[in-house]
Amino acid sequence: MSEQQKPVSDLHYQKASDKFGYTYVKQQQFDQSSNQLLFQGILDLQSLACGMDLCASELFSVRDSKHEGLLERSFTIAINLNNEPTNTKISNSQSLCLNAFGGAIVANADTLNMSNEIKAGLQTKCLLVQICPERFMDDDIAQEIDKRLTQTNITNFLLSPEVHHLASRITHSPKVGGISQLFSESAALELLAHTMINHFNSVKTNSTKLNDSDLSNLYRVRDFILANPSMDFTLPMLAKEAGMSISSLKEKFPKVFHLTVFRYISDVRLQYSKLLICEKGWPISKVAYHCGYAHQASFTAAFKRRFGLRPSDLNMKY
Repeated sequence: MSEQQKPVSDLHYQKASDKFGYTYVKQQQFDQSSNQLLFQGILDLQSLACGMDLCASELFSVRDSKHEGLLERSFTIAINLNNEPTNTKISNSQSLCLNAFGGAIVANADTLNMSNEIKAGLQTKCLLVQICPERFMDDDIAQEIDKRLTQTNITNFLLSPEVHHLASRITHSPKVGGISQLFSESAALELLAHTMINHFNSVKTNSTKLNDSDLSNLYRVRDFILANPSMDFTLPMLAKEAGMSISSLKEKFPKVFHLTVFRYISDVRLQYSKLLICEKGWPISKVAYHCGYAHQASFTAAFKRRFGLRPSDLNMKY
């Protein structure tokens, strides 16, 4: 992707969005004749030979702006590489919330209406990887993705060091013609494979025994955990967040996320610990305490059970 900083006007932003399957339907604040400057920074798109589309952006907002449009049926991996969260409203009263250094899988079964408001001075750094099954080169993988598009789902995840590394490879691939696409495509395919292995279970259609209200409440608890991995959670606290009884939370949470509440919290914390060690350079003793372990030895044992290696091995591996 290009690293050249440049102005991004409203028309530039709209045309780039159109190429990514996002069509504006309302532009009340835009005067197309004046071609207003909205952002300063980088907005790069690539259509890869494998059938994937990439959008890498690193933008500084120079004015307040509102955006509303339609996103076509697709499977999108959205990654926030900044330390500020982003929020986009979608048509079925859900929100696409990308936590700081977090990601989300958007499996939209039909065209989605999306809208957001961007304030002047906001800095964003995001990567979008989008697949439309009918355009993907591999029929078997396209069919696997297509199965996930029978129902609209948004699945948030904490950015692991592996995913962060792959996203960085895409956003900083060398700008040397066709070779740039080779770098981007290899990293994008690896990112898709990582997503399919680690997150496809949570994108599948959920149990029919849970109603829409249950699912919305459980996803809110999940997002609360992902946004606060070092918090000292209790079941009463999480049940209150979900608006349900403790027994209902304990019964229903595993039906959606395939782990008990505290096993899920433990897994999120261990994933988060990898990021703190690899990307932040924190000492292991500090990471252990921050992730809720009273003793470093207990943290090391749990980490090795989960990942097959010790925390001290990370610097050699990544």
